[in-house]
Amino acid sequence: MSTFDVVALTSATSVATLLLSRLRCIIRPCASDGDKCISGCSDQPLRKEEHELDISHYELNGREILVMSAKD
Repeated sequence: MSTFDVVALTSATSVATLLLSRLRCIIRPCASDGDKCISGCSDQPLRKEEHELDISHYELNGREILVMSAKD
């Protein structure tokens, strides 16, 4: 590979990385019935609800366990 090829490849990769980093995309999983998948991109900053929680139920050795985490 010549020096020009290496510089061109590095520059193209840098520009592609910069463009991809500017996209603001959100993908949320489908509901359990397979409907209502949400995805999209925007040129505006994404806002998330700071007080939104995700609560997951698990059973471990016969005991119910609740795991609380922030929704992303």
